[in-house]
Amino acid sequence: LQTLNACCAVYGQKELKDFLPSLWASIRREVFQTASERVEAEGLAALHSLTACLSRSVLRADAEDLLDSFLSNILQDCRHHLCEPDMKLVWPSAKLLQAAAGASARACDSVTSNVLPLLLEQFHKHSQYPLKHYRAASGGQSLKCSWVS
Repeated sequence: LQTLNACCAVYGQKELKDFLPSLWASIRREVFQTASERVEAEGLAALHSLTACLSRSVLRADAEDLLDSFLSNILQDCRHHLCEPDMKLVWPSAKLLQAAAGASARACDSVTSNVLPLLLEQFHKHSQYPLKHYRAASGGQSLKCSWVS
């Protein structure tokens, strides 16, 4: 994971394109199934770096937007965890989404425009539950977007 983090500073979209699905699968596994906070932190840092790398490229009108397709995979994999009744994987999903969203303004816009409506829908659907229930499930944390311009 540390090597991936370092590679993202050197390589670009073109070099990473073919490996994006397997890189995402590995990062997801490390965050969802980790027994080590250090490994989880490295996985989140690698996701942040990878998303930032994909955000840096200039797009031609006819080019595939790798950032958009990469974020779509992340959103697809995390989305259903945000709606699960047992809420077991809500917090790891939120951490993954936060790591991706914090990489760039484009990533933040994409993640928030997809996740916030879903969360609001869930909140309204389950508004009979006290807010304490949701805060406890998320460890009292909130999704924050921050990036360096």
